[in-house]
Amino acid sequence: MAQPPSSTGGRSRDAAIQQQYVDHRAVGQGTFGTVMLARDATTGEPVAIKKVIQDPRFKNRELQIMRILNHPNVVALKNYYYVNGDTRPDDVFLNVVMEFVPDTLHRCCRNYVRARQYTPMILVKVFLFQLLRSIGYLHLPSVNVCHRDIKPHNVLVNVETGQLKICDFGSAKQLTNEPNVAYICSRYYRAPELIFGNQYYSTSVDVWSVGCIFAEMLIGEPIFRGENSMGQLVEIIKILGTPGKEQLEQLNRRNQTAEPRLAQIRPRPWSRVFPEHVPVEAHDLITKLLAYVPTERVKPMDALCHPFFAELSDPNARLPNAQPLPAALFVFTEEEKRNMTPQQLAHLVRN
Repeated sequence: MAQPPSSTGGRSRDAAIQQQYVDHRAVGQGTFGTVMLARDATTGEPVAIKKVIQDPRFKNRELQIMRILNHPNVVALKNYYYVNGDTRPDDVFLNVVMEFVPDTLHRCCRNYVRARQYTPMILVKVFLFQLLRSIGYLHLPSVNVCHRDIKPHNVLVNVETGQLKICDFGSAKQLTNEPNVAYICSRYYRAPELIFGNQYYSTSVDVWSVGCIFAEMLIGEPIFRGENSMGQLVEIIKILGTPGKEQLEQLNRRNQTAEPRLAQIRPRPWSRVFPEHVPVEAHDLITKLLAYVPTERVKPMDALCHPFFAELSDPNARLPNAQPLPAALFVFTEEEKRNMTPQQLAHLVRN
């Protein structure tokens, strides 16, 4: 790992890398820091640079995780360097250089909403398939990364090519059997066990978030929009119905707080939640993604085999702009294939 700019070697290395990237322009601002669009002077390619303040006494977990990731549906780390602050020289900023993807899924969906249209179903299928592939890769035993903040803002897309890549690993963590902070993940996409304060959750919290994104692509807005944690739970119950006693015990596992008293509400049929154009296969898939009990949520690789994605195997299928589907849609890595069941291999891997 490169040294923060407190040593001579670290300063010279960081300065050389910093000069490689030119024409900086701010394209995003958040509590984490700033995202810049720049150009690699050696290749002419655009890059995205995420700048975050860094305590030089500690390693950056996001950088550590990104360095071990290698998947077509995960944004690629290209470089990194440290700089001192302009106004406070003692401050140290880590600059993470990543491949550039032109849009986010959030903006893509909002564009269709503003045009008073639904996201085309083929685009929903193409994006959801790749999103499931990305978290399926993260959840492999050899990787064991829980993203913990899957939301449309953290999903990068290229509408022209249909490609998708997840980004922003600032909240990501390799989970162990130790308790983890439950106040994680943006509220609209937060799994119910997190709302209950369960610290012994699994990577299935990402699956719940994917289910929320799936629904959002279908209806044009977040499906669960609570103003606070309890309000979020109420919005979930309005659609999924009140969880039973055994389900509540699973959600509240190892948590000493009393289970809340919840009004008994029946689940709404998906046919009343989604517009008429949404196929029944989508109803079945989202039921599997948004299961209350974490262990009952469908595994990402099993979800890829769902009939909802059958159209993606049609060689005549096209994106809304009439372009072919992404060529790498069914090109699985050796690591992915080693972890597939025979049934998954037979269904997903093309000769």
